[in-house]
Amino acid sequence: ERVAAVLILDVSRFRVINESIGHALGDRVLQEVATSLQAQLRPGDSLARPEADRFAVLLADLREGKDAVRVCRRLLG
Repeated sequence: ERVAAVLILDVSRFRVINESIGHALGDRVLQEVATSLQAQLRPGDSLARPEADRFAVLLADLREGKDAVRVCRRLLG
């Protein structure tokens, strides 16, 4: 039996970043965050940006729930 997990990641203080450096550079920051997150995911996982400063990650086909915790630590580390 396999499990899946959905992670919601919030870019801390993004509003402050966006207001201090401007929306164009703020968008670039989000692109860099997305690129970094995607590079750390497995081929079967999915990354989405459902809100301005939030990312959602679908971790598919995990062996156990603890694997999701390991991925969280890797993404946030």
